[in-house]
Amino acid sequence: MAQSPECGGARGGHWPSLASEPWKNGGGVTRTLARDETSAGAARWRVSVADIARDGPYSRFAGDERVSVVLSGGDVILRDASAQVRLPLGRPAAFAGDLAWHGTLPGGPVQVLNLFVRRGAAQARVRCVSLAPASEAVELPAGVLAPGGAGRHLRLCLALAAGCWHTPDGLHELGAGDFLLRPAFCTGKPGGGDHAFTPARGAPSSAAGLAAVLLDILY
Repeated sequence: MAQSPECGGARGGHWPSLASEPWKNGGGVTRTLARDETSAGAARWRVSVADIARDGPYSRFAGDERVSVVLSGGDVILRDASAQVRLPLGRPAAFAGDLAWHGTLPGGPVQVLNLFVRRGAAQARVRCVSLAPASEAVELPAGVLAPGGAGRHLRLCLALAAGCWHTPDGLHELGAGDFLLRPAFCTGKPGGGDHAFTPARGAPSSAAGLAAVLLDILY
């Protein structure tokens, strides 16, 4: 797992090689890529990849906003007593962690990137970069910060295909399945340029047609 890096640091690895944690209901496993390790209380944010094997209940995370990106398989349908949310393959979708969701997998087992941000304590931006040439990245914001609440800004790239992550401080080559978490700046204030991902020429297509998922996390 890549913990929250201190200023000037970076953490990463090959996420399929991370240790998996089984769900309590036996419906899947989760690999934690990174999480907030600077808070004495509940984590203000967390990023993980889940393998979901069958239909079943989702765990409740009171006070959290969630964004999921289905990386492989098919769509996921979430339902509770009063709401329904569709998690489409290859596109970010947001939903509240407070509700008692039940997940249905019409197309069978899936693999899903999950982001959790605590309301008032963290906010994030999730962008899905397609393998299709000249395609627009699909972007979704999540969470909200209390006024003056941001002191750190991290960026995470999860590569679904080999390619190059472009950041204001340089280029970072990543292989398919690699991820890298690094500070966006060292001033303790949000800001400091943008980032993008360019897949390698001839990179094989993923099931979702994704090259990478890019995250900005402020807390």
